[in-house]
Parts: sequence; structure tokens; C-alpha cells
Amino acid sequence: MLSFIMPNSEPNHVPIYLYRYMSLNDAGLLYAERIILHNELYFTSPANVNDPFDCIVDLDFSAPDNDWYQYLIGLSQRLQPQLSENKHEKWVDSIIKSGKHKEREIQSLILGDLQNSVHSIGLLCLTERNNCILMWSHYADSHSGICLEFANYDSEPFIGAPQRVNYLPVYTKAHAIYDHIYAQANRIFLSKSKCWEYEAEWRIIDHQTGHGVKYFEPTVLKGVILGCKIPDAHEQLILKWVSERKYPIIVYKAKQSPDGFNMIIEKLS
Repeated sequence: MLSFIMPNSEPNHVPIYLYRYMSLNDAGLLYAERIILHNELYFTSPANVNDPFDCIVDLDFSAPDNDWYQYLIGLSQRLQPQLSENKHEKWVDSIIKSGKHKEREIQSLILGDLQNSVHSIGLLCLTERNNCILMWSHYADSHSGICLEFANYDSEPFIGAPQRVNYLPVYTKAHAIYDHIYAQANRIFLSKSKCWEYEAEWRIIDHQTGHGVKYFEPTVLKGVILGCKIPDAHEQLILKWVSERKYPIIVYKAKQSPDGFNMIIEKLS
């Protein structure tokens, strides 16, 4: 069902750069090395996101039988093109008369099947902010990690296809039959609670090859920002990897503003 996603980005609001915060603890150090030296990014499964409401399939099935009839006719024509018009009608009549389209068990099977499809998709979460105190705390191990800077090139198959996350003040469901597939996909993949709005998140969704390691053009990685509390050993390691890159990138360091609650990003001399 969710074989493609309708971009919802505003034409006048496409960031030039997108960022990814990273911890350098445990496997994070290995991931950072693979990104900086080998141009690899890992796309996660939506099953692993940290928001329990995120990427959850929850559809509204309420509709009169007449509307269900038209929807199921179209569904039968797509799934059973070999049937005659009369057989399509008989198939749908049997479902409507039996009331199967309203059974909670059937609806649960539909939702479960779609949720499995959602979990097979690859997801890369980025942000347009590189100086967010909360994100440095939550995703870069309390400011001791790094933040990677990627150029948003249209020609790049992954970084060049970001979609902006919408932050909703109230919880809503997509409708199983009234909403187009685009609306359903946007509600599942690109809608979060307004409390997450500070993340200013953009997502890259790979429905073709799913989750796992992906390669990007080396010129897409433009910079790396060192956290203000990064350990000296990790800082030296990052600088070593940067020096070994064929395509140079700029190294920055985050510093606490002396005048307020803000992080200042400065180029490392």
C-alpha cells in the first residue's frame, strides 16, 4: 500500500543543510567512522523510533455501506483484475452482507499487515537545527558527541529527498477509505505530536531497499560539529578521520553562549 510517499515540503522552505546528531559511545563511534571514512549511513526500521506514537498505523474504518461498496469494488478491480464486472459485484456483495468489513478482527488484520509493511521501510531522521541544546543532550550524549552536516543536493538519491515532519496539536487518524494513500502515508510517517516540534525534523524514507546500510556521495558530507563536552580522545579521533578523507570537510565546535541559553557553532582553527 505505502509504496511511495507524497512530498509535503513547502517549496520556499527546503534547508540547504541537514544535520544528524550522534553519540560516540559504544557502537556510535563505529557508526561515526563508517560515515566519515566510508560514506555510509544506516537507515533504521520505523519499529526502532523513540516515540511510541510515531510510525504507528491507526486508521478510521467508520463509513456507511454504500461508501464501503464503492471502495471494495475498486479494491477488487485492483487485486483481482481477471474477474468480470459481475463477479466483482458478487464478491463485494458477499462481504457487505456478511458484515466482514466492520469486524474488528478483520480490521486488526488489515492494520497488522500494514504495520509490518511500515516496519520494513528504511528511515533516516535529520534536522535543520545544529544548535539545539535539547537535541545535543538527547541525541549526542549530553553534548559529548558530534553533529554531522549534510548538503541537501537534489541530485543525491537519499539526502536530496527529505520530507518535513508535521507537528500536530491533536491526535488524528487517517481514514481507511476516504483518505488517499498520500494522506495515509503522511499521517503514518510524517506526523508527530507538537511536543516534538523543537526537533525541526526532516525524514528520508526508503521504501525500495528498506532499512540497512546505504552509501552517499562523499561530497554530500560538508562538516562535523564537535560537542562542547566531547572527550579529548574522541576529538582527536574525529580529527584524524577527517584528515584521512579524500574529500575535505569543515570541523566546527559547539560552545555555550556567554549571554544566554544558546549554543554557538564556531569553525575550529
